[in-house]
Amino acid sequence: MNSKKAASGRDLLKNMTFCVFDLETTGGNQQSDKIIEIGLVKISNLEVVDQKDFLIKPEIPIPDFIQRLTSITPKKTAKAPIIEDVIDEIVAFMSDSILVAHNTSFDVPFFNSVLNRLGKSKLDNKTICTNLMTKYLIPGLMNSNLNYMSNIFGIGHQRAHRAKDDAYATALLLLRYLNIFIEKDIKKINHLYYPKNRYELDRASFKKNEISPSKLVERIKSLGSDSFTLILKGEQGEIEFVVADTVKNLTESFYLDVIKDNKWQTATINLFGNLPEAFISIRPYLTKLSKTNSTKAMDYVFKRHLGHDNFTLTAKTYDHTESKKGFLILHHLVPEQFVAINLVNVSAKDKLIFRYPGHEKKIWQYLKARAKTVSKKKAPVIAGRDEVLELFLSLYVENTDAGIMFIDTNEVKAGNFDIDELLCDYISNSPNPNDYPRSYI
Repeated sequence: MNSKKAASGRDLLKNMTFCVFDLETTGGNQQSDKIIEIGLVKISNLEVVDQKDFLIKPEIPIPDFIQRLTSITPKKTAKAPIIEDVIDEIVAFMSDSILVAHNTSFDVPFFNSVLNRLGKSKLDNKTICTNLMTKYLIPGLMNSNLNYMSNIFGIGHQRAHRAKDDAYATALLLLRYLNIFIEKDIKKINHLYYPKNRYELDRASFKKNEISPSKLVERIKSLGSDSFTLILKGEQGEIEFVVADTVKNLTESFYLDVIKDNKWQTATINLFGNLPEAFISIRPYLTKLSKTNSTKAMDYVFKRHLGHDNFTLTAKTYDHTESKKGFLILHHLVPEQFVAINLVNVSAKDKLIFRYPGHEKKIWQYLKARAKTVSKKKAPVIAGRDEVLELFLSLYVENTDAGIMFIDTNEVKAGNFDIDELLCDYISNSPNPNDYPRSYI
């Protein structure tokens, strides 16, 4: 990490004060439901400096499902203060801090409705939602709830749906994100509130005049996932070079030559959970390359990962009528997520990203629907550099033993397998090799 850049980002954020808070309520209706617990955590100089929590007597019944969810019962709140007795202390603790919650669209309006009911001024503090921030920083994430985020970042979260514990876990998640902003050289406070297209953890862009070829290769070698793409763009955004690869056993000399030989101005690195998905993502760029660079990129990938020295010759001689027809299932970049790729109708849009456990029905429906169309699909025509996805994926299945799960189309049609059992075996035998999002660009 560049210490100069990190210092500037740290200076920008260290004097900011945040109040992280969480509400537990009898329900979601601002007019009739009441607060039963509120937890607050103060952050200053990038550290937790104070905490408060209050059980609140709601003066209305606590629904059974809320009691089961929170473990807060009428008996526990019987001797607690009513909201009128502690509201001033709560507002004073918040002061003029930036208010933070993992779902500000609920917590802030609900708290303001209480203030309004008590005849007090509504909060006009600036707010940050760590749930929304999560979705900006970690694109492709299918589950952003606090418990899951605490799990993948290694944050201790003892009691979900208790205000004190939720607020503290949210505070630690915010601190993790603030340090990411510092690492990524945040320059404007406004970026905190809307970090989209600036600080995503799975991608980064570098200007040619700001990084040397050797430093760029070093950044690639230190990625938080094994699979990636490198895209080099010219001054007007034209594609100069593109390649999909893996970090393991990276051929440094190839990248140093490519970076030095091409007239690029911006280099963009994107992370992926697996090589096929990375390769699919560069498909739109291949026809925009010069024939020389297209051949160079394909020769490199096909030789390194598929054992074929000459891409053009392979494309001309490969018999697609003998290619495997079925589905690849692979680890996604995000933990506990997977991607299913149809080997016949190959398309970046047609792939399915799903969670397991939780989406067994979804993946089964995807497989059955796509399997019906296989017999209608004609064998693809490989014309030099123009159509390469089916070729690459077919050879990938044939040449790769570990880290993939292949399901034949005929097996899907027959329905004679248990998708849950297959996924369990796949996970046991091929754990996700990536350390994302703990490690990122």
